[in-house]
Amino acid sequence: MNPRFTKHISSLEEKGWFITPHHEDAVVSDDFCFFISYWPHNGHISMSAMNIERYWQFKKEIYSQVPTHLQDSSMLAGFVAESGADTFKPNKKAEELHAMALAMYMQTTSTGSMYEQRFSGSPFAFMAIMYPNNKKFKDFAVRPTMFAPLSSALSVDDTNAFIDSTLKHDLDAGKKHYFKYIKDVLKKRNIK
Repeated sequence: MNPRFTKHISSLEEKGWFITPHHEDAVVSDDFCFFISYWPHNGHISMSAMNIERYWQFKKEIYSQVPTHLQDSSMLAGFVAESGADTFKPNKKAEELHAMALAMYMQTTSTGSMYEQRFSGSPFAFMAIMYPNNKKFKDFAVRPTMFAPLSSALSVDDTNAFIDSTLKHDLDAGKKHYFKYIKDVLKKRNIK
């Protein structure tokens, strides 16, 4: 894992930001936000939930911990990709670190800005689709998207529908380069 990030956020890792059986005090309200990544080349989905109130606390604390030069969108996209690859095998610490990376990255995207302007404080789901840029699946384009406001917590079926609608949108928008190395995914997910 990239030490440029981990050394700055290690003090925040054990604060119980995300809702897991290990952090029952993380549930402070009924309003949730979700941080999701989807890796089309292998079908892996990573999903973490946090209360909106805890998200605002996290946002305030994280930016006082991480130096400004690491808060750049491209730096954080790299952190999302690197931390996400560590979630391919079950690992609680890697999953929380990846969710933190997604929460940080969201703030640097136009998608995150739109949320702040139009839906701030509402439940949401932020997702990064990790489109491969090469045959070896070692380099990825991080495609942010968001579903807001949410009326209820996301189920696995809801998450898959969100993934499918984003893939279809990208295909319909002519983003064929996203699918260059994953053409079989569209067929498997029945997206035309």
